[in-house]
Amino acid sequence: MLLLVEAGPAAYFLQDANLFAADAMMKGLSEGDRVAVARYTDAPLGIMDFTTDKVSAQAALSSIRFNLGFADLNLSSSLGNMLDWLERIPGKKTIVLISTGVDTSPPSASATLQTRLRLGDVRVLCVSTSGPLRNGKQGAKMKIQQTQDEFAAADRRLKAIAELTGGRAYFPMNGKAFQETYKEVAEIVRHEYSLAFALPATDGAVHSIDVKVDRSGQGGKSAQSAYRVDHRQGYQAPKE
Repeated sequence: MLLLVEAGPAAYFLQDANLFAADAMMKGLSEGDRVAVARYTDAPLGIMDFTTDKVSAQAALSSIRFNLGFADLNLSSSLGNMLDWLERIPGKKTIVLISTGVDTSPPSASATLQTRLRLGDVRVLCVSTSGPLRNGKQGAKMKIQQTQDEFAAADRRLKAIAELTGGRAYFPMNGKAFQETYKEVAEIVRHEYSLAFALPATDGAVHSIDVKVDRSGQGGKSAQSAYRVDHRQGYQAPKE
């Protein structure tokens, strides 16, 4: 699990909201799960390489220093760079993106990232940091010039990133909600189904994936609604 943290003004002003009190997430992981920590503004910066030492990972997360400007928050290009880095890491990989969702990357970086996320094998779980800025009390203290429309666009961006990879997006509004979110993230990382199938064609083309749960013989519609299915959206087949 790579923790990628936006080190911008939202994180700076919300340090007292238990934004990085992620001990619930660390404790929820298995003993052998490895965690790395990185931050980004205009570009990503590694803070700690993968380790099974969760105490050190929490310390690294708490040590992140923050910038006070929204001008250079290159989310798409930074996330793309992290995908490059993760290519050398074997096994199941998850990025926990802790971010407002604001993105100053060029449009080409965003388009490239969407394709990579859809066809890649790295799941992204997004945790928005902008909620407390809009709940009145915290927001009244902020002097940043962010409009509600910009935050709404940022929310849509985080949802899209998560959905493309079979992940989830969370929008906690206070410190308690952050802790609950981190706890659920750990559960998702630890427990999942791995499904495989024989490729229908080796044509080098991009194919979509759709996964459904058939509960028609076990309680009808109400039983079906109890399930939520998160899965990657596609893959590129090898070409013979």
